Amino acid sequence: MLFSLFYELLFDLSLFFSLPKVLFEMVRSGKYRRSFLKRLGFFQKVEKKGEGPLIWVHAVSVGETLSVAKLCKKLKEKEPSATLVVSNVTETGYDTGKRAMPFVDYHLFLPFDSYFSVFSLLRNLSIDLLILSETDFWYRFLKEAKKRGARTLLVSGKISEKSLKRFLTFSFFTKKLLACVDRFFVQNALYKERFLQLPIESEKVEVTGNLKLDIDLPVFSSDFKEELGFKKDDRIITIGSSHDPEEQVILEKLRPLLEKDPSIKLLFVPRHPERFEEVFSMMEKSGFGVRRYSGKSENPFQIYVGDVLGKLLHFYKIASVAIVAGSFIERVGGHNILEPIFLGIPTCCGPYMHTQAELLEIAQNHNAISQTNENDLLECVEKLLDQKSAPSSLQAELSCVLDTTLEKVVASLESPQGQKTA
Repeated sequence: MLFSLFYELLFDLSLFFSLPKVLFEMVRSGKYRRSFLKRLGFFQKVEKKGEGPLIWVHAVSVGETLSVAKLCKKLKEKEPSATLVVSNVTETGYDTGKRAMPFVDYHLFLPFDSYFSVFSLLRNLSIDLLILSETDFWYRFLKEAKKRGARTLLVSGKISEKSLKRFLTFSFFTKKLLACVDRFFVQNALYKERFLQLPIESEKVEVTGNLKLDIDLPVFSSDFKEELGFKKDDRIITIGSSHDPEEQVILEKLRPLLEKDPSIKLLFVPRHPERFEEVFSMMEKSGFGVRRYSGKSENPFQIYVGDVLGKLLHFYKIASVAIVAGSFIERVGGHNILEPIFLGIPTCCGPYMHTQAELLEIAQNHNAISQTNENDLLECVEKLLDQKSAPSSLQAELSCVLDTTLEKVVASLESPQGQKTA
């Protein structure tokens, strides 16, 4: 009881002191406008539909949401009478979930972890199964779900060295938090070893694989390149999931390539939609012609801004070379490099891939990725432009493992062996 009150006080204080930044971002870029009040506990409601179980799947943002999409589909197929809820923290994750999983009964924003916000949403609700993706633990939410009868599972679990040190430092809190999770299905042996350093019974932790490796490729239009305004012979370098200041850095490093060969085009796909306008304005000042997905223009261009959600794989598909961004900034630590590789696109990434270490290792083992720093980026891209395609055996080899892994996860979800916590 005292612990819960102390946690509530700390969380409410941190939320209060973050309000100025949140309000500033709402005014400046529109960020949080759709999610903030809902995360406070307003304008969201869940009701169980029919006699089937209520299954709640939580994924933080875009990558985690896409990784659990197939799992959610399998669950819905096996339990058609189930009420399926998917929650997200970010607005981009929420939008991605709605596009990727139209069969879900409720798409929600996860409430802030205060008593009022959580209780407002979970009030009078019975949860049969709560599935967390990768690493997002919230004490109040987990505790209230357990009170309502939920079996709680972590799928595709991972934990960084930094998070491990933080959990070990605050071991008293960690014990209470992780006691709310019945089973930990983790990505690999390294993450299992790290989780077992925490106060978790060894039988609760099992390696089942990384759901992010199972990529559902969309149906691609054969005319997509021309539809965007590119010429048939244009060689496109797609820079996916970029963050500030990567666009400016990559543009300046590749500028000599653009100046030398007008048939080479840069296609930037910013990670966050609130930066679409910022990136387009930045490119307009570059000295090159610029077009954007959302605009109508017939002007000649060498730079294109993909200011749309849900088209990243399509932008990778038309590329001669893919640069997976988020990897030239240490605070981000990389994004999913297997997406362009699975499409057969020669791919490179930056030096910071610590949040995607397993994906990097897999790609490196198949000689399917070129890792470089910003100073050597030009040379790396020039070499990849001469490469016809990426190794094609990777997806087929992984899919056998992934099918088995997914079956095991789904079976575990249907017949959990976890024990309830008080």
